[in-house]
Amino acid sequence: MNDRVQAYMDVDYGADMDRKSISGMLFMLTGVPISWQVKNQSTVTTSTVDSEYRSLAEAMKEAIWLGYLFKDLGFPHLTPRTINCDNQGAIKLANNPTHHARTKHLDIQLHFVKDHIENGTMTLQYCPTEDMIPNIMTKALTRDRHARLMKLMGLELNETTTPSPIEDISELGSQGKARMAMTSGSVELMDY
Repeated sequence: MNDRVQAYMDVDYGADMDRKSISGMLFMLTGVPISWQVKNQSTVTTSTVDSEYRSLAEAMKEAIWLGYLFKDLGFPHLTPRTINCDNQGAIKLANNPTHHARTKHLDIQLHFVKDHIENGTMTLQYCPTEDMIPNIMTKALTRDRHARLMKLMGLELNETTTPSPIEDISELGSQGKARMAMTSGSVELMDY
């Protein structure tokens, strides 16, 4: 088992209704999630590399913060040093940040990421999309892929649990909707 925090970041490019990308990051220690985040990016990006690079800068900030936390707790050896990314364009840009018109708008993130890579505090590693664990938080997945990523995250799918039946709540009317309650992540009708 790896004794360092494993870091993963991924983006669902232009997935939201307003075409903003959804960023996801996950940090795991000994196969257990310790920090994660999913959020819409604040701006619409014009390429997957742009979107992934913005998410990479945020993941790098979280990795640095976790490093400070582990150092304060007396475990500096746990500090994440590698971020797994499935976008080879973003990895190439981070490792060889050439300045030209296509990357001019990434200037601040470019220097932040570039500095940490050049200083050796952080490296990037390619992770195939099928193994990219944050996809479970950013994309709609098939049941099999969802179960596989849950297992990679250290979670198990309880096969004995049956999902609640999906009902069209628009046909229930206002009284029926008022009788619905959220329990265990599924919507069920309550008997009064």
